[in-house]
Amino acid sequence: MKKKPTAIALGELRWEDVRTAQTLGGSAAVFACRLAALGVSVRLAARLGADSPGNSAIALLKNFGVDVGLIQRELGGTTNCVAHLSVSEPVSPQSTSDSHLEVEPSADLLSSANDDDILYFHSFMQGGRSSGEALRQFVTQSGPSFKIYDIDCSERVPTREQLEAGFAVASAVYVRGEELPVLCDLLGLPLLEPGLFASAIIERFGPSYCLVADPFAGALIASIVGEQVGIGLAREETVDVRGWHEAYLAAFVYHVFRGSSLSHCCAAGMRYGDLVAMTSGALEPLPAELIALVTSVE
Repeated sequence: MKKKPTAIALGELRWEDVRTAQTLGGSAAVFACRLAALGVSVRLAARLGADSPGNSAIALLKNFGVDVGLIQRELGGTTNCVAHLSVSEPVSPQSTSDSHLEVEPSADLLSSANDDDILYFHSFMQGGRSSGEALRQFVTQSGPSFKIYDIDCSERVPTREQLEAGFAVASAVYVRGEELPVLCDLLGLPLLEPGLFASAIIERFGPSYCLVADPFAGALIASIVGEQVGIGLAREETVDVRGWHEAYLAAFVYHVFRGSSLSHCCAAGMRYGDLVAMTSGALEPLPAELIALVTSVE
């Protein structure tokens, strides 16, 4: 890499049950683990209960090489856990309740706002009372980091005001392709295909990149200099698409900081996402030889 970056991911960590299997989830946690697996130094800021599931989550994060120094623990709190019916079913909005543990704007968290090159934050965080305030304060105090705004409407649909606040500070905007109709409606846009949507976001709000990706349709990246690349579905087998988006985004970020071409960033993202989709659960570890396929240069 031109510079070995450091990253911080702000957001949610939870356990997810599917039938008889359990996996660690939450976009911020999965992104942090998948980026750390590529050799990037990553910290995660999330809130867990001081309970056995929280301890297990901490152990798994450490196994991936994620720095857990900013993990907040709540005495008497219960670590988030949600249930799915299938590996492709989005989490139900009803799974998020008032007891859902959210990141607090603690002094330790806010004092670290200028420490990292990469900042990842998720739209789900914007809608929480404490997590939304923690995010607002953190972003306000952070320096010129590469800020990644990951938008996901499956659990909590962001408001137009929240979307525009995220766009205003983002270096890269990540959109799940299946959610384009919802986002176009929220933003007062006609239903746009991915390339036109990405170009519209860049022109209107000025992020350096806008990514639109779908594990079953392929991915597209547009840049502020007018470059646009796309890639179609390549994998032959799908076991579980949980974690696909976070892996795609992690590989993109890794290669942006490596100075790779936009087409290589897109291809590496698709490769990482597809490798994850051929395993069970969002965080099944990948062997070194498969990680090398993701980190390889052009």
